[in-house]
Amino acid sequence: MLSSPADEWRGRLGDMSALASQQESAVPRYFFNFHDGYDFIDSIGSEHPDISSVRAEAVETIGERLRGTLLNNKDVSAWLMNVRNEAGFTVLILSLAATVQVVIPKTLAG
Repeated sequence: MLSSPADEWRGRLGDMSALASQQESAVPRYFFNFHDGYDFIDSIGSEHPDISSVRAEAVETIGERLRGTLLNNKDVSAWLMNVRNEAGFTVLILSLAATVQVVIPKTLAG
C-alpha cells in the first residue's frame, strides 16, 4: 500500500517529536542538597544545560536564604550546598559562614 503525502508528513512530524523529546530529556538534572544545621536533600532536582547554570542557581539560592536568615538574626556559622548530578557525583560545593555584629561604642550605649 502506498502512503499518501499526508501520511508521510505525519510520520515526519512524529519522528521530529520523538527527537525533540529525546533532546529535552538530554538536559542533565542536578540536585541541590543544603545543610545549615539540618540536612535538606533535594529529591526533585532541576535541569541545567551546563555547570555555569548550576553555579548561578546555587549562588542565587544560597543568597536568598542568607538574606532572610541574617535579617532574622539567625546563625549562619556553617552552611554548605552540595550539588550532585544524576549519577550522584558532586559537581559543585558552596560553603558559607557569615555573621552580623552590631557594635555600639560605650559613649553611645550609656
